[in-house]
Amino acid sequence: MSAEGQAQGLGVDILTRLAKRNGDTIRFELYPWTRAQLMVEQGRADILIGPYKNAQRVKMMSFFEYPFYQDEMVFYRLIGAPTRWNGEYASLVGMRIAKVKSWAYGTSFMSQAKELGVQDFTTLSGALVRLGRGDLDLVASNVRNTQALLKEMVPKIPVEVIRPIIALQQGYFAFNHAPLNAELKMKYDKAFTQMVLQGELKLLGEKNGVMTP
Repeated sequence: MSAEGQAQGLGVDILTRLAKRNGDTIRFELYPWTRAQLMVEQGRADILIGPYKNAQRVKMMSFFEYPFYQDEMVFYRLIGAPTRWNGEYASLVGMRIAKVKSWAYGTSFMSQAKELGVQDFTTLSGALVRLGRGDLDLVASNVRNTQALLKEMVPKIPVEVIRPIIALQQGYFAFNHAPLNAELKMKYDKAFTQMVLQGELKLLGEKNGVMTP
């Protein structure tokens, strides 16, 4: 959202164009991520912008054929803090790690999270604050959301990304499974596919500073 409360970003730009071409009216609303997913699953909202695709979410929502952006899922640490991460989860045993509740980090990380004792935080900002205080060793997040949030946080938290990445995740548009939405979803999915194949998505991604697939 902008300072004036207007929805903005790559997903908003894409859906606005698709709605205009289809002669539809669209309204954007911002909710906490867990609630937003539930609203689409329950049919109280038509479209969710940006979910990563996994088996559980496919049961809840109907995804477009093509993703519209991609994220690097990574660990953040305090700058210079010692870390043993080498791509093998065994190297993280004993470390204090946080993730954001209801985010999808990829099958490999999620299968290890319980064994590693990864803590769930309701918000990314809450996890980063605790990292800054020294209460955590690592925060699992994505570069796009984290870098944008770090620019806004006061006081500044001196953190850095460590490699290798956890996973590369792709974000989609997803409709609810309501039968009345099936035709609408098909129409929008077809129009978006044309946008992808004609290179329009790539140009919009560059405009918004977002990695596209």
